[in-house]
Amino acid sequence: MRHEYGPAAGFLWEIEKKLLTRDQWQSAIDAPTADEAIRILGDDYSFNELESVEFYEQALQRKLAETYQYMYTLSTKPELVDILNLKYQFHNLKVLVKASVSAHANQNSAYALSMISAISPEDMVKSDSPKYLSEAYTEMERAYTVNYDPQAIDMEADSRMFKQMLILCECLECTFVTTYVKSLIDMFNLKLLMRAQRMQRDSAFLSNSLQLGGLTDHRQLLDNYDKPFSEIATLFTYKYFGDILKQAADSYDEANGFSTLEKLCDNLLMTLLKQSKYLPIGPEMIFTYILVRENEISRIRMLLACKVNGIPNDVLHERLCDLYG
Repeated sequence: MRHEYGPAAGFLWEIEKKLLTRDQWQSAIDAPTADEAIRILGDDYSFNELESVEFYEQALQRKLAETYQYMYTLSTKPELVDILNLKYQFHNLKVLVKASVSAHANQNSAYALSMISAISPEDMVKSDSPKYLSEAYTEMERAYTVNYDPQAIDMEADSRMFKQMLILCECLECTFVTTYVKSLIDMFNLKLLMRAQRMQRDSAFLSNSLQLGGLTDHRQLLDNYDKPFSEIATLFTYKYFGDILKQAADSYDEANGFSTLEKLCDNLLMTLLKQSKYLPIGPEMIFTYILVRENEISRIRMLLACKVNGIPNDVLHERLCDLYG
């Protein structure tokens, strides 16, 4: 299987050279204005084609859409790219379902749809749409009608998205990809648990919301629901995260904020991605490149948003997670 990705390796090594370096990031963060930051970030995102710096999101969306399209051409198995593209497909599905049950949501749905999805919003509602999407659409609508709670739509969508990710993992039989997806589920559950604690929700709420299939048994999370974060963090496997788990627990206990938790989870997942560097040529290269590019785009979005809105550089330094490199 690995030899199939030999031809793609050369292309990936070349385009990886276009990823931003630490020096570029540092200079962009220290730049006095958004325009200066864009100049430092280079022309890989075609920022020079924008009417104004405030429209940076258009350039970022185009770049990410192009990345996915190109990775589909490089991968010998579309499922490899599909696993990561699912989050955009289910995002659009959420938008469509909410638009069908709410006039207000329908009015704003066009602006909320993502162009990254490999399946267009129009094709999602056709009779011959993929079964996992058509079934999800029906069940998301049904979930909403139970209590007419829009959050039920999100919960049903998240559950079905993770299940579909795991199904695709079984098709690929790639340990690295499976470990990443299971870790993604763990991070989702960890953030959900900490939010439930903060909102003082009971364990029944958590039991109905936790996703199955992660590296950490969800029953362990339920049994330790009332414990502090530092103790809950020790439940997650050291085999993949090592001492960074303790560092994450110490940082969270000190800051005790959701932005800190988001950053810590991102850093844990980035720790896994760095392990792909030591693997031979194979599907991990494509999978990791997509995630690294997504991470870079998220960081650029945050950087430019801070620059446009006059957020101090020290705050920006604090918010940006670890670099892949």
